[in-house]
Amino acid sequence: MHPGEPRSGDHQDVYRAPDPPATPKPAEIPGAEPLRQSVRSGANWFLWIAGLTMVNSILLHVGAEISFMLGLVIVLFMDVGALHGEVPLAVALVADAIGVGVFVAIGLLARRGSRAAFIAGTVLFALDGLLLLFGGFNVDTAFPLGFHVFALVFLVTGFRSLLQLRRLERQHAAAAPVAYAPPTPMAPVYPAPPSAA
Repeated sequence: MHPGEPRSGDHQDVYRAPDPPATPKPAEIPGAEPLRQSVRSGANWFLWIAGLTMVNSILLHVGAEISFMLGLVIVLFMDVGALHGEVPLAVALVADAIGVGVFVAIGLLARRGSRAAFIAGTVLFALDGLLLLFGGFNVDTAFPLGFHVFALVFLVTGFRSLLQLRRLERQHAAAAPVAYAPPTPMAPVYPAPPSAA
């Protein structure tokens, strides 16, 4: 073995391939993160509505005398009808599951930036609040109606933030420099040699 020749078993980096270049991270859009937080905050209200609706339904069926004002009125009407024998219990439970499931799905889609989910959920919740006025406006309906309006403000704020975020992303994409790719050189084409007669 000649001096300086690597011995068997020695761990040397003589033949190690170079590390691949790190993938550059996309540039953060200035002002986008506060808008994303506002969108998530607005979308979370759909999940709160679904959760408190389910809690209200459970409390009502177990005979508790407390409930939360932020919840779906249509589900409450179905549960009260079931307790008074006006609506079959199975129908009320299915209505509970549908109402909670729809708003959970809307909340998850809205958190992912779905404008359709924000619009559909906001309209449904606004129509749900109008059910409180069927029996006339009084002290019993004032507080639940006020909480509906309070939640709608946050839902609309989240939707507006989503529109601003999408507009900001479009502006950023339009202003981004376009990478230039040099043309691929073409291989020279040689004439075919004449064939022997």
